[in-house]
Amino acid sequence: MILREIDNAPALFNNVPTTALIDTMPVRIAHCRAAGDSLDAVIAARVPLDSLVRTAQLDRVPIDYSVRIFDQFVRVQGAEMSRRSYSPDSAGVPELRKFTRRLGPGMNVVRIEALQADTRRAARATVRFTPQSTTGFAMSDVLLGSKPTTVAGTAANRWTDVNTVPGDGVFDVGAPIGLVWELYKLTAAEGASRYNVTIFVKRVGRRGALGFTLRALDGLGGAVGRAGETNGNIVISFDRTAKAAPALVEFLSLDMGQAPRGRFALRIDITDRGSGQRVSRETEFTVR
Repeated sequence: MILREIDNAPALFNNVPTTALIDTMPVRIAHCRAAGDSLDAVIAARVPLDSLVRTAQLDRVPIDYSVRIFDQFVRVQGAEMSRRSYSPDSAGVPELRKFTRRLGPGMNVVRIEALQADTRRAARATVRFTPQSTTGFAMSDVLLGSKPTTVAGTAANRWTDVNTVPGDGVFDVGAPIGLVWELYKLTAAEGASRYNVTIFVKRVGRRGALGFTLRALDGLGGAVGRAGETNGNIVISFDRTAKAAPALVEFLSLDMGQAPRGRFALRIDITDRGSGQRVSRETEFTVR
């Protein structure tokens, strides 16, 4: 019976004071391999600032943030506390916050809270996350965010070398959609790895012609591949050659022109041209 209760409620919020309002907080998690069998998780949270500070009678309103990681036995494996202050006049729109945490193997539960003690308002999110294998040929999750770049004159070897603002998958019409992901254990031949990238984008719940254009741009703004439409998908495919390494990072931005508002499905297929192995990742995003 105890195990059943833990399964039903892997994280409780008994330590949060009674509030006048508890909002949901949209979050998105992307993971990349770290040392050993651990993973680095990038957590993007959209904090509803207006809800938290709406009735505060202060010039600067403090919000306390808490991020905790629980393992499958509901043991805390990591915690981060921070405080930020906001002006009520500038808190009318949600704020994107990024947190980076180290995760262990097996199931992890990520719990995020934002609390404004004076107004007794809070926002929270709990996400159960079970990473896949951390060995062999594989691909990380796709991190969605702002247009990714690197510092001028430097190379990007891992995701930490790429500058982007992680997002929760919601983009304004016409905004670039940044994509960052890593590849692991590609076949090496003569000091290089060769692979194919194929990107599929389609509208969710709609049939027929998509009615917009799509370009994939590299870090310098140059187009890669050529887009075509197949079975309701816009498809871009191109080959890559990179210096052989245990891990490689890819970063692109999608220019969707004036794509209509709505939900879109994204799939990225990677084919190792040395071994013929293939790996895929799927996600969704929204244009508003």
